[in-house]
Amino acid sequence: MSHSRKRNIRRDRVWANLYFVKCREASERRFFSNFSQQFLKEAEEAGEVGTYCWFLEQDRWQSSPLLDRLFGIGTTYPRNLLGWFDLVDETFREPLRIHVEGVLAGLWDFDYEYQIVRPDTQERRWIHGKGRVQNIVSDEGIPLGRALLGAIQDITSRKQHEVALERMTRLYEALSQVKQVSLQAVGEREYLEHICRILVISAKFRLAWVGREDPQTHQILPQAAYGDLEYLRGIDIRTDSSPWGQGPSGEVIREKHPVIANNLEQLANFQPWTARARAHQFQSSANLPVLRDGKVAATLNVYATSVNYFGAEEVSLLEEVSADIALTLDRWELAAAQRRAEEERRVLEARLAQVERLESLGSLAGGVAHDMNNVLGAILNTVATLRAVPEGGSWEQALTTVTQACLRGRSVVQHLLYFAQKGLQHEVAVNLNDLVNEVVDLLKHTTLQKIHFSLDLQNLPCVQADPSALTHALMNLCVNAVDAMPEGGTITITTRQLHGIDLSVRDTGLGMTSEVLSHAMDPFFTTKELGKGTGLGLSQVFGTMRAHEGQLTLESFPGQGTTATMHFPTSRTLNQDGRCFETPPEDAETPGQLSLKVLLVDDDPLIRDSLIELLELLGHSPTAAAGGQEALNLLGAGYESDVIILDMNMPGMNGAQTLAKIQEIRPSQAVLVTTGYTESDLGDLAKHGKVMSLSKPFTAKELRTALAAILALP
Repeated sequence: MSHSRKRNIRRDRVWANLYFVKCREASERRFFSNFSQQFLKEAEEAGEVGTYCWFLEQDRWQSSPLLDRLFGIGTTYPRNLLGWFDLVDETFREPLRIHVEGVLAGLWDFDYEYQIVRPDTQERRWIHGKGRVQNIVSDEGIPLGRALLGAIQDITSRKQHEVALERMTRLYEALSQVKQVSLQAVGEREYLEHICRILVISAKFRLAWVGREDPQTHQILPQAAYGDLEYLRGIDIRTDSSPWGQGPSGEVIREKHPVIANNLEQLANFQPWTARARAHQFQSSANLPVLRDGKVAATLNVYATSVNYFGAEEVSLLEEVSADIALTLDRWELAAAQRRAEEERRVLEARLAQVERLESLGSLAGGVAHDMNNVLGAILNTVATLRAVPEGGSWEQALTTVTQACLRGRSVVQHLLYFAQKGLQHEVAVNLNDLVNEVVDLLKHTTLQKIHFSLDLQNLPCVQADPSALTHALMNLCVNAVDAMPEGGTITITTRQLHGIDLSVRDTGLGMTSEVLSHAMDPFFTTKELGKGTGLGLSQVFGTMRAHEGQLTLESFPGQGTTATMHFPTSRTLNQDGRCFETPPEDAETPGQLSLKVLLVDDDPLIRDSLIELLELLGHSPTAAAGGQEALNLLGAGYESDVIILDMNMPGMNGAQTLAKIQEIRPSQAVLVTTGYTESDLGDLAKHGKVMSLSKPFTAKELRTALAAILALP
């Protein structure tokens, strides 16, 4: 065959193939046109629906004009599988590929919702595609192979509505949680962090934080935050005129209104933070003021990962959150102010109480000085007498007089200290009759003999009470009674047990009118002259009785005197047989005469020297130390002591500090603490180890008893 003939045959075959392809494409177009026309009626009723036919063997799809508009493509757009997937948003491509593979394998029909990005506008749209793979034949009977036939509907509006509904549901839930936290939280930092946590976890914001302006640097500093915290690391946000002060948060503080940015990429004054926001996928933000007293106390800032996130409803709910924060902070500030006012009131009352206590002590000072002068006079007179006693004469009576004078002076000092204690100390079993006798004994020396005391004391069980507080209360009632009888009179004190225990103080004074009586227990109410009373006496007695679960009642009539009764309930009574303590007999003090090694620690040489002699007289072997550090040095050098007698009030290292050091190095060491003050000065130290106290001054018998008692401790 000639070369030209062969060339003609090849040409005819090419034209035949081209003709076949053209005929096939024409058939496909006719088929798709017929398919589209059949589908159009249903599509028009369903809404914006475009149709398509994807010829699988040829990997070529045809689309209706409406679908082209929906996709945002022109006639030259590549209509194959790759072109289709290029339209799909990246986050949907892989799951869509898996779904399509199942469709082509005959596992299911095509039914999928996904997002596309239109090439013409870069707009994201939600679409719902449906279809089925079929074997199709043209009108001319030409087999066209397998094709995926179906329709695609734009569901962007529905999706936006669903997203908005879900978003609002989350926000309402978050707001509900915020209100619950506002009622339960107790600390500001914890509360604000909890609010931020709720906005991220429940409302699904990417980041939430609360900021406050630093007035010195004008920086807005995060006070609490939750979520993508890396965004805030090293961030510079201000309220000044610099570019870092022109952002949403700075505007909120300056203008006192919310600032909503629904597209951070396009927000001009957000440029200093645009790259940072893009790296964290923040696309929208809402910044709201927390207003208190018309001023911005803080900013509430939240960030979302989609544009146009914040509509009017979202902003309204977030404004409620910021208002809740403001109300909670206001409530806490009010509560804090009330606590401060209450504390200031307590401090003021305590100071005024101390003033009143000092006024009472001032009124007692003359009598105490008189009594102590008598004591010292008795001692001096006796010493002078002893100096005149001839050698071999009897000193017995003189020594007895000195002892009695010292014991009387000790009693006066102890009563004075007991009265001068401040505040509630501790509750113990208290014999009210003994307490009455102590107070009356002290008052007898202060009233210049113009007041007569009459006691009618019934045998009583003890009460569980604070003896210092009761002493002060009874002293207040007695001093009031004395003041009510400027010309003198009688104070009658009675104790009775009926339904509980009553202690009454009755005077024969001026009495009170009903109007004065109705205010008598009010704080700061007084009928005394200016400067002669604080008006807290009876109110303190009332408070003391209330603290003891009891009552204070007053009865008074003009010209008939006043009766004040302190009532203790039965729940406060102890030992119903009428006794407080079982007092050990003195003859059981020592199971025989013991010779002890005693370390005496006292800074006063008079006490130290006299006590050394007394200890030697009692058969003991004393060693003296003039202070706490000297005693610790002796113990550190290996000195062994059966008992340490330790003075409480010493310069430098005092008794309590020394005792603590002794207990560190020798936990089982017996220590007898001597003090001229009250036992409460020891604090908790006396509760650990073998520790007892002995009040100064003490007799030889009291010292011997104390030494025996401390050695008997386990």
